[in-house]
Amino acid sequence: EQDASVLTRAPALQQALRDAARAFRQAPSAAARYAACGALLARLREALPEVKDASARLRLLDLSLAAETEAFKAGAELRNAIAAMTRAERLSLLAAAADAAYGTGLVNARLRGEQGDVFSRLKGDEARLGEYLVDLKRLSFAPGWGAQALRFHFQDAMDKLKEIEPLADLFIQDHLRGSPLLFYSAVLDGLLRDANRVAGAHHKLYGKEIGVGLSALNPGLARGLLHGSPNMERLEEFRADGIYVLPETVADLPPLAGILTAGAGNPLSHVQLLARNLGIPNVSVDEALLSDVRSRDGRTVVLAVSPGGLVELGDDDPRWNSALGQGETRADDVLIRPDLAKLDLTVRRFVSLADLRASDSGRIVGPKAAKLGELARHFPEKVSAGVGIPFGLFRQVVLDRPYGGTGKTGYQWMVERFRQIEAMPKDSPEREATAEDVRSRLYDLIRDSDPGPAFREQLRAAMQHTFGPDFKGGVFVRSDTNVEDLPGFTGAGLNLTLPNLVGFENIVRAISEVWASPYTARAFAWRQSHMLDPENEARPRNRCASTPATDACTCWPRPPRPGATRRGPKAEWRSCGRAAARPCCNRTRSGSSSSSRRSCPRGSRPSWTTRAAP
Repeated sequence: EQDASVLTRAPALQQALRDAARAFRQAPSAAARYAACGALLARLREALPEVKDASARLRLLDLSLAAETEAFKAGAELRNAIAAMTRAERLSLLAAAADAAYGTGLVNARLRGEQGDVFSRLKGDEARLGEYLVDLKRLSFAPGWGAQALRFHFQDAMDKLKEIEPLADLFIQDHLRGSPLLFYSAVLDGLLRDANRVAGAHHKLYGKEIGVGLSALNPGLARGLLHGSPNMERLEEFRADGIYVLPETVADLPPLAGILTAGAGNPLSHVQLLARNLGIPNVSVDEALLSDVRSRDGRTVVLAVSPGGLVELGDDDPRWNSALGQGETRADDVLIRPDLAKLDLTVRRFVSLADLRASDSGRIVGPKAAKLGELARHFPEKVSAGVGIPFGLFRQVVLDRPYGGTGKTGYQWMVERFRQIEAMPKDSPEREATAEDVRSRLYDLIRDSDPGPAFREQLRAAMQHTFGPDFKGGVFVRSDTNVEDLPGFTGAGLNLTLPNLVGFENIVRAISEVWASPYTARAFAWRQSHMLDPENEARPRNRCASTPATDACTCWPRPPRPGATRRGPKAEWRSCGRAAARPCCNRTRSGSSSSSRRSCPRGSRPSWTTRAAP
């Protein structure tokens, strides 16, 4: 009432505050008080920008804090009573908690609108079970939204402050536990457990049934050591047999047994697409559950995610042996098999994007260039011009040249070494060390190769023909192999793209670096254990069209880091260091319907898969 009395210039808000005060005074129960607080918090957030007087705005902010405190008190009173409420009563409380979360800034207006649509559908006396579960699933996104909002505003400060006070890293979790989303999650958890019970399904965390907090991103089954707080600055130390709790989706993640991502996760990230290809279970975890999840840090756990989205994270015990075997991790059987019958290495000239079609994918170029060419045919004004470098041209200027003092070409040496590796005892240190030596030598061979004057002359002519004789803008150089976008394996994010390159020699050097990128330790680890005859992936290599950056997008240069080098006047600053991601030590059982990732000692290297095609 006191705050309403000073808002003489905002009569609508003045009346809303008086109505809220009356509703709060007359509330017959804690549930009614909570609903009144939620409605008031939402109204205050919407009204605050309309109030111009500084002192009045401060009073409204103080009122908002007081309303949040009262909502917290009412929620605490209600927690023990939730289980005895009807579904309709709980949904009403959940809607009030959603209003409170919006009013305190944890949910934005668009997301609140999405919630409102769901609550409108749930107002009836009856609902189909399947639709009801879907709607509750949608409502379960709100805690993740709130965590992401806080991370957006405070993560940089947390990262800085935790260097001097580690407890700063818990700020978001602590804030959420003191926010309306705590009560929101408690109400929703009961609704989801009730709905899952009716449907005969449930999530479990270390033996305890839960309704909200774990969301499946990718199905799979894994057993491994839980790493609750890994050092994200040392990805090369991540183990292929580990299950890792990650603070966010990481682009350069090496292969793992299982992934638990704090917050909402990203179902379209490159890492998630790779995990989906290889059957690696991936689950997003709400911030409020992180401490419970991490309670088994350093112990062996099992992460199980069903195709239908049910999640169980539990202690390892013998009941899992029938599905996993003794000490192993099960993943879908993935065999990367390019179509070698269509491969044409006789094309050894640059090809304009305008001359490529989808049918050229895996024949003379990779899927990126071929499908861009097809799109350019149908939508010429929407696709930038580009130049494709065929597999045969790569073979000619890199692998068909003499290699060192071996008396063989690079390709002949590679095939010979692969056959030697396959003859070595599986899982032996000698085999793993030799495999890493071959990978490293191939990377250096391709990266350090000079394609020669004839290649330069042809490239210059192709660029002038495609981009125009006076073109001086930046181009993108993209990798494009015959071992990606295959059924069951996308290869997303494994190889290199260098953007906004300016200057002819910079582009030539970038081509060699992009050519070599499939042989970085990380790319090799994700792919190679699922390859049949790995030289076939190395041989037909396409480097995607160079695209004018002025037509595609703009990459602003970043400030140089120590030890960084710059590629051209407008190029992005890039580190000179080589990839250091730890390779995966995968193996695949010949003739088996499933593959297994085994435990590997730190520092071990990738192994090959050698088996007859089924």
